[in-house]
Amino acid sequence: MRKKVLSILLALAMTVPMAVGCGNQSTEPASGDSQQTAEETASEGSAAAPEEIVVRFACLGTVPADLQQVADAINEISIPEINVKIDLESVSIANYDNQLALDMTSGEQVDLFCSMNFQSMMNAHQLMDITDYLDQYGKELVSEVSEDWLKATSVNGRIYGVPVVNGKAATTQIVMRKDILDKYDLHPEYEMAADVTDPVMTATIEDISHIFSVVKENEPEMTVLYYPVSGNGLSGIVNKDPLDDSIGVLMGTEGFEVVDLYETDEYMQMLEIVRDWYTAGYIKSDIATDTENEMSYMAAGRLFATISESEIGTDAQYKNGTGYDWTCIKIKEPYLTSQSLNMMTWAVSSTSQVPEAAVKFMNLAYTNKDVANMMCYGVKDVHWVLTEEGTVAYPEGVDASTSGYPSSTYWEMPNSLIADPLVGNTPDYNELLRQNNLTAPVSRAMGFSFDNSSVSSEIAAIYAVVDEYRAGLLGGALDLDENYPRFIQKLKDAGIDTVIAEKQKQLDAWAQENGVSE
Repeated sequence: MRKKVLSILLALAMTVPMAVGCGNQSTEPASGDSQQTAEETASEGSAAAPEEIVVRFACLGTVPADLQQVADAINEISIPEINVKIDLESVSIANYDNQLALDMTSGEQVDLFCSMNFQSMMNAHQLMDITDYLDQYGKELVSEVSEDWLKATSVNGRIYGVPVVNGKAATTQIVMRKDILDKYDLHPEYEMAADVTDPVMTATIEDISHIFSVVKENEPEMTVLYYPVSGNGLSGIVNKDPLDDSIGVLMGTEGFEVVDLYETDEYMQMLEIVRDWYTAGYIKSDIATDTENEMSYMAAGRLFATISESEIGTDAQYKNGTGYDWTCIKIKEPYLTSQSLNMMTWAVSSTSQVPEAAVKFMNLAYTNKDVANMMCYGVKDVHWVLTEEGTVAYPEGVDASTSGYPSSTYWEMPNSLIADPLVGNTPDYNELLRQNNLTAPVSRAMGFSFDNSSVSSEIAAIYAVVDEYRAGLLGGALDLDENYPRFIQKLKDAGIDTVIAEKQKQLDAWAQENGVSE
């Protein structure tokens, strides 16, 4: 699971580089001197000095150089507002979970952080029950997030985190270069399908396959499709609730029977589509070992299409990063599950000595636009500017590689939807994301959390089998007649039926306790 989460996050992060722009906003950046003034003001107005908390998030590679400057600017708001001073920390995403665990064990102060593996951290007792703190200090936060979303971060009726608020109604999109489509008079327009078995999906895949064949025939130097086998590939077109780990899932929109995803007709149908694309030469034969990322191919003009699990605005994000115009076709309806909501969660460490202050700041970060902008993008006019169109861009001469606080991790911050949108999107982009969140279908098992402690050895063995076959099956390189039966048998030998039985038992109990029915 951790590998899958990391690959999704890295793929998303590569789609958000920003162009240059200019603009104004009334809020002025804080300096070190003004930070001292804020602390003095808080001290004069209150008998208590500000409570200090450590706030941590993941970065992509090098730790941002200007963390202190951003923290100082945030403290200009947080100290007068809630008498809380933050120390902002960042750790490379490659070592993020391990460092969190190490620091908690050693007694290093970590109070509030972005969790990227909710269930694993719950099983390790690393997350604090914040239910009562939210009741007292987080009423505005709960209104902003909604109580329904908090079901995804609740266990036995108690809340252990708050989902990141961003575009959650992500779905499978085929991203194609617009100038190539225009060159061959190809103009795809599709309705979203409910599932891979939907006749609408069948017709869509046939049309997309035709487009791929035209491009392959006429653009022999171009890679037709970049296929992300390290992530989900095309499996997003299978309608399911993964129930935390995809080892035993709920299929479709009805019933509470937990089944083996990999044995379903829907999963096999998806594999057959990919195998057809591979044998037709649309997918690179060495995609499983190719270390070059999709953005590099795109920017160099060597790629026609890719697959993206994303929301609206993908076309603008890819254009900003590559210089080319892209047409994005949503081929699957979105589906909200507990996993899609708790994959990124802001939580209080179980070792925190100041949980009240942590929740106070969490409430501020989820509801205050100025704080949201600073957590997402840094200090205005230093790390970002507001364009005339009302979007966020890097200042002139600054980009993601030179900024002291690059915006490449805005998606993990508490509430990017109350911040200003990134350049390349329309000014109402975040509101569109919010509306999509409200209208997306929701799993009937929303709020169920699987305790895998009794089957942890089986799950480890199953992950090993999935890792062995993932690239070959999801990338289309393996012959299905020969390898698929072996894959299924190895999963059974690893104990997948035992895990499914345990998950079914827990799901049945959860449904009864919560009065949930079909």
